[in-house]
Amino acid sequence: MAYDRRLPDRGPALCVAACMLLFAGCGGEAGADSARAPLRMEDLVVSVNGAPRSYFLSDRRGGFVTGTLSPGGAWNLCSWTVHGSPVVERVRVTPVPTEEQGDLLDSAAVRPDRVTGFRRDGLALTIEPVELQEATVRAVLIRITRARPGPVGLEVAPAVDYRPVDPGAEGALRWRRASPPAELILIPARDAGWLLVHSAGPLPEATQTAIVARVLEHSAERRARLERLLERTHLRLSDPVLTRAVAWMKLSIDALVCVGAETLAVAGLPWEGTFSGRENAWALAMLGLATGDYAVARGVTRTLAAHQDTVASRATFGRIPDRIGPAGAEYGGADVSPWFVREAYEYITRSNDVALAAQIYPAVKRSIEGAARWNTNRQNLFVHRPAEVSMSVGRFRTSEGTTVAAVELQLLWFFQQLIGSFLADYVGDRSAAVRWQRGSKQTEGGFNRAFVDTAHDLLYDHIGPGGRGVAAVRPNGLFALEILGSERVQQSMIRLTAESLLYPHGPGTLGAAEPGFTPFVTRRPGGGRPAADGPVLTSLISQATYALTRYDRQDLSALMIRTLAERPLSHGMIGTLPEMIDVLPPEGETLPRDGGRLASLTGMSEFLRSVYSDHLGIHLDAPSGLIRTEPKLPADISSVEFTVALGDRAVHGTYRRTEEGGRMTLRAPDLPAPVRWGFAWVEENGDAWRGSVMLPPGREITLVFGPEQMGAYDGTSEVPCEGCNHIRGFSRRDDIEGLTLAVPGR
Repeated sequence: MAYDRRLPDRGPALCVAACMLLFAGCGGEAGADSARAPLRMEDLVVSVNGAPRSYFLSDRRGGFVTGTLSPGGAWNLCSWTVHGSPVVERVRVTPVPTEEQGDLLDSAAVRPDRVTGFRRDGLALTIEPVELQEATVRAVLIRITRARPGPVGLEVAPAVDYRPVDPGAEGALRWRRASPPAELILIPARDAGWLLVHSAGPLPEATQTAIVARVLEHSAERRARLERLLERTHLRLSDPVLTRAVAWMKLSIDALVCVGAETLAVAGLPWEGTFSGRENAWALAMLGLATGDYAVARGVTRTLAAHQDTVASRATFGRIPDRIGPAGAEYGGADVSPWFVREAYEYITRSNDVALAAQIYPAVKRSIEGAARWNTNRQNLFVHRPAEVSMSVGRFRTSEGTTVAAVELQLLWFFQQLIGSFLADYVGDRSAAVRWQRGSKQTEGGFNRAFVDTAHDLLYDHIGPGGRGVAAVRPNGLFALEILGSERVQQSMIRLTAESLLYPHGPGTLGAAEPGFTPFVTRRPGGGRPAADGPVLTSLISQATYALTRYDRQDLSALMIRTLAERPLSHGMIGTLPEMIDVLPPEGETLPRDGGRLASLTGMSEFLRSVYSDHLGIHLDAPSGLIRTEPKLPADISSVEFTVALGDRAVHGTYRRTEEGGRMTLRAPDLPAPVRWGFAWVEENGDAWRGSVMLPPGREITLVFGPEQMGAYDGTSEVPCEGCNHIRGFSRRDDIEGLTLAVPGR
């Protein structure tokens, strides 16, 4: 992939290792990996004993169970919404205990598949969504256990527009909503507990009976599905906090997916029932990586393409919608289509879904033609109205009727054309391929003329009205690294960004010395997305990590990754990253507060991209039969076990630091044919080994790296290593001297 993140070539090859001598400890059998321990739901339990924590669970069909757990506070475990509409406001156990005991929550345990609250009198209430295949039926299972015998009941408070109706058989309670029509039923489920069932319209008795009969099977199947997801995407690091945080975020992303006739993911919580095309496009490739199920990413790709504006006479022709809801699609985002093209291409290269490449080519072609007609200037730079891009609130100091050119859109437009040329070649549209290849070069040249001020080592944040460059201390310039021609300006920009914006808990959105800066998340009057005027925006973590690891400063990026990893386990909504985080904690508190959406699809997907692409350095190109591992491991990560999918085949790998250097292994039991494994291993002194070997089906290949020698082995037999170079002084760590992260409040 032309835009893929890869290590640049550095320095001459000082040692060519075509055939290495065996040295101590390098045999492939030595230190062979023990059987991998799978992650189970019990391994991910988060206990709530002190400060309040919120949580969410889903049925992957638009039903969301949410709640706030406050030990010592009121006993109310959850509310329930279906497609953004309130269904249940409160669930609790009755009768209320004596005044001495109080109706209080003592503690809680939250897993990705269920939540259990413990009352002070020894009673426990467990709630978990049920994953059903019926298109219009949703269900939640409620189970009660108690320390001693006694009567117990359940109180369910439906949303205000549900009215009670005649109860059904076997003690069921029923409520109905007139418009849109819906039915809510509380059904005793014998040994299983109670079942809350929501149906769009009257629920047939046969369907109700079948759901109740299989409810425990559904519960077991849901748990098994989540554990299979973690097995498909196995990742265990020597850092247990990061291991658990990554697992939680994968399952939280999976829970945000709504599968149906059209597949899309919810951008975050709370959810009002519409989908963000921008957030789905941005997270598209990572949806497949996070879940290990490329069908999810394929479904999102097809859904977004199906809603494209295809009316050639409109100024939004070719745009992928930024909003999809019951009222239709909206096309107010000029940046959605470039994100869609870039992420769809990355998904295709990982999944080997070349059939989809041909299927979406007409949509890609329309997106480029529409942008070229309505959103480009004479230099083939991408121009747009201020509100048409992400991070627009408070950023562009100009009237809405004028046009500007944001720095990040130039890179996205460059890739949109370049990727379009690749796909055009694939389908045989040679004239378009040549035209778009030429256009990408024109954009690159125009960008370096318009946005780069070499006299002051400056990269403009955007081009304002009249073609004037506007400088601002914002992180958006990090998106331009691949087309920024001046190395000096690039280093200057990264230094300014890191020391002004990259806090230990993530990338800020505006420098503290800039006009309008605020360290706290604020919303616009009337609602809408919070202004990007200072607070941390979690969806920028991958671009920040990429910039730092380009210069081998994973020590700095690891500070951000580790701090963010602690959040899903110890602060805020369990298992998630929020959309935004304050720069500073409020007076009297120790941690900055969350802001915006409590569970951010792009925040979590970009966190995973940072881990996999930038720190683990795993890159997959299934159509080319290529795997690359180029890790930039932080010093405190000594071992890694991972499984990734190259197309529909699992690839298992490990990294290990050793006293002599390090080792990598790869094994792909079900490959139909050998693939090429390209690798790079950077040593502590800044030297590096680079090269490639062939990975045959069913064999485990081990690479062993030492200070002066390396070897590639199949078992104890040495295998050929092509172009294996030992490069002195490869690391770029010292290129930007004295680089540090920003200090909040300064």
